[in-house]
Amino acid sequence: MRTPIPREQSKSKETFASVHERMRRRGNTGTVEVGGSRVDGGAVFLNGSVVYALYDDERGKAALESLLSSEANGVWASLSDPENVRMFKTYLRYISDDGVMTAEPLDGSVVESYEVKGVLVEGVRNEPEGSWRGQTNPVDRTIFPEGRRTVLAPDLVSLREHVSENGVTGYAAGKKGIVTFRNGEFVEERRIEVRPSVRTDVGAGAGWVVVDSEASAENKEKTGDGFLSRFF
Repeated sequence: MRTPIPREQSKSKETFASVHERMRRRGNTGTVEVGGSRVDGGAVFLNGSVVYALYDDERGKAALESLLSSEANGVWASLSDPENVRMFKTYLRYISDDGVMTAEPLDGSVVESYEVKGVLVEGVRNEPEGSWRGQTNPVDRTIFPEGRRTVLAPDLVSLREHVSENGVTGYAAGKKGIVTFRNGEFVEERRIEVRPSVRTDVGAGAGWVVVDSEASAENKEKTGDGFLSRFF
Protein backbone atom coordinates (compact mmCIF):
# COMPACT_ATOMS: atom_id res chain seq x y z
CA MET A 1 0.00 0.00 0.00
CA ARG A 2 1.27 3.48 -0.88
CA THR A 3 1.55 5.75 2.16
CA PRO A 4 2.65 9.33 2.87
CA ILE A 5 6.05 9.92 4.49
CA PRO A 6 5.75 8.94 8.19
CA ARG A 7 7.07 10.97 11.11
CA GLU A 8 6.80 8.16 13.67
CA GLN A 9 5.46 4.59 13.65
CA SER A 10 4.14 2.05 16.14
CA LYS A 11 2.59 -1.42 16.15
CA SER A 12 -0.66 -2.28 17.92
CA LYS A 13 -2.57 -5.51 18.59
CA GLU A 14 -5.90 -3.67 18.36
CA THR A 15 -8.41 -3.94 15.52
CA PHE A 16 -8.49 -1.38 12.73
CA ALA A 17 -11.85 -0.07 14.01
CA SER A 18 -10.52 0.75 17.49
CA VAL A 19 -7.46 2.58 16.14
CA HIS A 20 -9.64 4.39 13.59
CA GLU A 21 -11.84 5.66 16.43
CA ARG A 22 -8.81 7.00 18.30
CA MET A 23 -7.34 8.66 15.19
CA ARG A 24 -10.66 10.43 14.59
CA ARG A 25 -11.19 11.48 18.21
CA ARG A 26 -7.68 12.96 18.45
CA GLY A 27 -7.79 14.52 14.99
CA ASN A 28 -4.59 12.70 14.01
CA THR A 29 -2.91 12.74 10.62
CA GLY A 30 -1.18 9.60 9.39
CA THR A 31 -1.72 5.99 8.27
CA VAL A 32 -3.21 2.83 9.79
CA GLU A 33 -2.35 -0.37 7.91
CA VAL A 34 -3.57 -3.89 8.62
CA GLY A 35 -0.75 -6.13 9.84
CA GLY A 36 -0.19 -9.87 10.01
CA SER A 37 -2.52 -10.51 7.09
CA ARG A 38 -2.20 -11.51 3.46
CA VAL A 39 -4.64 -8.72 2.59
CA ASP A 40 -3.04 -5.44 1.59
CA GLY A 41 -5.00 -2.62 3.15
CA GLY A 42 -5.28 0.39 5.37
CA ALA A 43 -6.36 4.01 5.49
CA VAL A 44 -4.71 7.42 5.40
CA PHE A 45 -6.04 10.10 7.76
CA LEU A 46 -5.97 13.90 7.59
CA ASN A 47 -7.07 15.69 10.78
CA GLY A 48 -8.87 12.55 11.92
CA SER A 49 -10.77 11.98 8.67
CA VAL A 50 -10.03 9.14 6.23
CA VAL A 51 -8.92 10.52 2.87
CA TYR A 52 -7.72 7.26 1.30
CA ALA A 53 -8.68 3.62 1.86
CA LEU A 54 -7.55 0.32 0.36
CA TYR A 55 -8.51 -3.27 1.19
CA ASP A 56 -7.42 -5.97 -1.23
CA ASP A 57 -9.23 -5.12 -4.50
CA GLU A 58 -11.56 -2.60 -2.85
CA ARG A 59 -10.94 1.12 -2.74
CA GLY A 60 -12.52 4.18 -1.18
CA LYS A 61 -15.78 3.81 0.78
CA ALA A 62 -16.10 0.05 0.15
CA ALA A 63 -12.55 -0.53 1.38
CA LEU A 64 -13.16 1.52 4.53
CA GLU A 65 -16.31 -0.48 5.32
CA SER A 66 -14.34 -3.74 5.00
CA LEU A 67 -11.55 -2.40 7.22
CA LEU A 68 -14.00 -1.31 9.91
CA SER A 69 -15.82 -4.65 9.89
CA SER A 70 -12.63 -6.72 10.06
CA GLU A 71 -12.13 -8.42 13.42
CA ALA A 72 -8.47 -9.25 12.82
CA ASN A 73 -6.07 -7.90 15.44
CA GLY A 74 -2.83 -6.15 14.60
CA VAL A 75 -2.16 -2.86 12.78
CA TRP A 76 0.76 -0.58 11.99
CA ALA A 77 0.02 3.07 12.80
CA SER A 78 2.10 6.09 11.81
CA LEU A 79 1.81 9.86 12.12
CA SER A 80 2.64 12.22 9.25
CA ASP A 81 2.74 15.95 8.65
CA PRO A 82 -0.51 17.28 7.10
CA GLU A 83 1.34 18.75 4.13
CA ASN A 84 2.76 15.32 3.26
CA VAL A 85 -0.75 13.82 3.30
CA ARG A 86 -2.08 16.60 1.06
CA MET A 87 0.74 15.98 -1.41
CA PHE A 88 -0.02 12.25 -1.20
CA LYS A 89 -3.68 12.90 -2.09
CA THR A 90 -2.70 15.12 -5.00
CA TYR A 91 -0.39 12.47 -6.41
CA LEU A 92 -2.96 9.67 -6.13
CA ARG A 93 -5.56 11.81 -7.87
CA TYR A 94 -3.05 12.50 -10.62
CA ILE A 95 -2.65 8.77 -11.24
CA SER A 96 -6.45 8.27 -10.94
CA ASP A 97 -6.38 6.05 -7.84
CA ASP A 98 -10.02 5.36 -6.87
CA GLY A 99 -9.13 5.07 -3.20
CA VAL A 100 -8.98 8.84 -2.68
CA MET A 101 -11.90 10.27 -0.66
CA THR A 102 -12.78 13.96 -0.36
CA ALA A 103 -14.69 13.33 2.87
CA GLU A 104 -15.28 10.31 5.10
CA PRO A 105 -18.89 9.00 5.22
CA LEU A 106 -20.64 9.21 8.60
CA ASP A 107 -23.66 7.40 10.07
CA GLY A 108 -26.36 9.45 8.32
CA SER A 109 -28.27 9.90 11.58
CA VAL A 110 -30.77 12.74 12.06
CA VAL A 111 -29.63 15.95 13.77
CA GLU A 112 -32.58 17.86 15.20
CA SER A 113 -33.04 21.56 14.47
CA TYR A 114 -31.72 23.94 17.11
CA GLU A 115 -31.57 27.62 17.89
CA VAL A 116 -28.62 29.92 18.54
CA LYS A 117 -29.51 33.25 20.18
CA GLY A 118 -27.78 36.57 19.75
CA VAL A 119 -26.43 35.95 16.25
CA LEU A 120 -27.60 35.88 12.64
CA VAL A 121 -25.91 33.47 10.23
CA GLU A 122 -26.62 33.76 6.52
CA GLY A 123 -27.63 30.61 4.68
CA VAL A 124 -30.09 29.27 7.27
CA ARG A 125 -33.30 30.58 8.83
CA ASN A 126 -32.89 33.87 10.72
CA GLU A 127 -35.26 35.79 12.96
CA PRO A 128 -34.00 39.32 13.61
CA GLU A 129 -35.12 41.14 16.73
CA GLY A 130 -38.72 42.34 16.39
CA SER A 131 -42.15 40.88 15.75
CA TRP A 132 -42.74 37.70 13.78
CA ARG A 133 -46.25 36.36 13.16
CA GLY A 134 -47.64 38.44 15.97
CA GLN A 135 -45.05 37.35 18.53
CA THR A 136 -42.32 39.53 19.99
CA ASN A 137 -38.77 38.29 19.51
CA PRO A 138 -36.50 40.22 21.93
CA VAL A 139 -33.19 38.95 20.46
CA ASP A 140 -31.65 37.98 17.16
CA ARG A 141 -31.62 34.24 16.64
CA THR A 142 -30.61 31.70 14.01
CA ILE A 143 -32.44 28.40 13.51
CA PHE A 144 -30.25 25.60 12.22
CA PRO A 145 -32.52 23.14 10.38
CA GLU A 146 -32.95 19.43 10.92
CA GLY A 147 -30.64 17.40 8.73
CA ARG A 148 -28.64 14.23 8.35
CA ARG A 149 -25.03 13.91 9.45
CA THR A 150 -23.43 12.73 6.22
CA VAL A 151 -19.63 13.17 6.12
CA LEU A 152 -16.55 14.37 7.99
CA ALA A 153 -14.34 16.67 5.90
CA PRO A 154 -10.73 17.09 7.09
CA ASP A 155 -10.34 20.79 6.26
CA LEU A 156 -12.05 23.75 4.60
CA VAL A 157 -10.56 22.95 1.18
CA SER A 158 -11.99 19.42 1.26
CA LEU A 159 -15.29 20.70 2.66
CA ARG A 160 -15.68 23.21 -0.15
CA GLU A 161 -14.88 20.51 -2.71
CA HIS A 162 -17.39 18.04 -1.23
CA VAL A 163 -20.15 20.66 -1.00
CA SER A 164 -19.54 21.87 -4.56
CA GLU A 165 -19.33 18.41 -6.16
CA ASN A 166 -22.52 17.20 -4.45
CA GLY A 167 -24.58 20.41 -4.48
CA VAL A 168 -25.14 20.19 -0.73
CA THR A 169 -27.49 22.47 1.22
CA GLY A 170 -27.06 22.72 4.98
CA TYR A 171 -24.20 23.49 7.34
CA ALA A 172 -20.94 22.10 8.70
CA ALA A 173 -19.85 22.20 12.32
CA GLY A 174 -16.14 22.64 12.99
CA LYS A 175 -14.09 22.77 16.14
CA LYS A 176 -14.34 26.55 16.36
CA GLY A 177 -17.27 27.56 14.21
CA ILE A 178 -19.84 26.94 11.51
CA VAL A 179 -20.05 27.11 7.71
CA THR A 180 -23.35 27.35 5.83
CA PHE A 181 -23.95 26.49 2.18
CA ARG A 182 -26.81 26.32 -0.30
CA ASN A 183 -26.93 24.25 -3.50
CA GLY A 184 -23.21 23.64 -3.44
CA GLU A 185 -22.18 27.26 -2.76
CA PHE A 186 -20.63 28.53 0.48
CA VAL A 187 -22.75 31.26 2.08
CA GLU A 188 -21.02 32.18 5.35
CA GLU A 189 -18.32 31.06 7.73
CA ARG A 190 -18.74 32.17 11.36
CA ARG A 191 -16.88 31.51 14.62
CA ILE A 192 -19.70 30.59 17.03
CA GLU A 193 -20.48 27.83 19.50
CA VAL A 194 -22.40 24.93 17.93
CA ARG A 195 -24.53 22.20 19.41
CA PRO A 196 -21.96 19.78 20.92
CA SER A 197 -23.73 16.58 19.86
CA VAL A 198 -23.28 17.42 16.17
CA ARG A 199 -19.59 16.60 16.58
CA THR A 200 -19.21 14.64 19.80
CA ASP A 201 -21.68 11.93 18.78
CA VAL A 202 -19.26 10.85 16.05
CA GLY A 203 -16.08 11.47 18.05
CA ALA A 204 -14.87 14.19 15.68
CA GLY A 205 -11.76 15.73 17.19
CA ALA A 206 -11.04 17.90 14.15
CA GLY A 207 -12.44 18.55 10.70
CA TRP A 208 -15.97 19.55 9.71
CA VAL A 209 -19.11 17.47 10.30
CA VAL A 210 -21.57 18.08 7.45
CA VAL A 211 -25.31 18.23 8.21
CA ASP A 212 -27.29 17.94 4.95
CA SER A 213 -30.72 19.52 5.42
CA GLU A 214 -32.08 18.29 2.09
CA ALA A 215 -31.14 14.68 2.87
CA SER A 216 -33.48 14.80 5.88
CA ALA A 217 -36.32 16.28 3.81
CA GLU A 218 -35.90 13.63 1.11
CA ASN A 219 -36.04 10.86 3.71
CA LYS A 220 -39.28 12.24 5.16
CA GLU A 221 -40.92 12.19 1.72
CA LYS A 222 -39.84 8.58 1.18
CA THR A 223 -41.07 7.44 4.61
CA GLY A 224 -44.33 9.37 4.52
CA ASP A 225 -43.47 11.68 7.41
CA GLY A 226 -43.29 14.91 5.45
CA PHE A 227 -45.52 17.42 3.67
CA LEU A 228 -46.53 15.06 0.84
CA SER A 229 -47.84 12.42 3.23
CA ARG A 230 -50.81 14.64 4.07
CA PHE A 231 -52.02 14.42 0.48
CA PHE A 232 -51.04 10.94 -0.73
